[in-house]
Amino acid sequence: TVGTADRMRAGRSFKVGVTRLTERSVTTDPISDADRRRLVRYVRNQAGAYLAQLAKRPIDRVIGTSGTILSLGALAAEKRPSDDLRNLRVSTKALERLSRRLISLPLDERLHINNMDPRRGVLAPARAVLLHIVERQSRHRRPAAWLSSRAAGSGSTTRGPSKGSGRRRAVRVSPRPEKCR
Repeated sequence: TVGTADRMRAGRSFKVGVTRLTERSVTTDPISDADRRRLVRYVRNQAGAYLAQLAKRPIDRVIGTSGTILSLGALAAEKRPSDDLRNLRVSTKALERLSRRLISLPLDERLHINNMDPRRGVLAPARAVLLHIVERQSRHRRPAAWLSSRAAGSGSTTRGPSKGSGRRRAVRVSPRPEKCR
């Protein structure tokens, strides 16, 4: 979803949830290069053209509101998923470091990461690969992502002027774009 504090400018939903991705593409633990390539190919087939369109727009920030990015962000920021994550800023480097770690570790080691929800441990590799694809394909090159347990349009994270545009534009990583107004 792309929008400002005032309205959604573009929004699409894709069948790329991490449970679906794991069931379709992940057959090894830790995830093999072949499984990772299959997962990347599937996500790019589903959402690649739309992400390429997003890359042409000026994007000031990425705001994560779904369970996938919230759980990764909480782990990267060394917070518990139950903590209040509104307006939490997580560096892109911290998310990338965590993603590499989640992809490389087998499940029994992923479960020992501080604050890792055991129910999410199985899905962590697909979650990390999906985040990497969205970040790279949308060409978001900011040093951080913002997390919010509220919809992007309802929080102060998208408000305020940006250079030359008069309003901030944000990409929101969320499973339900219709919630962003």
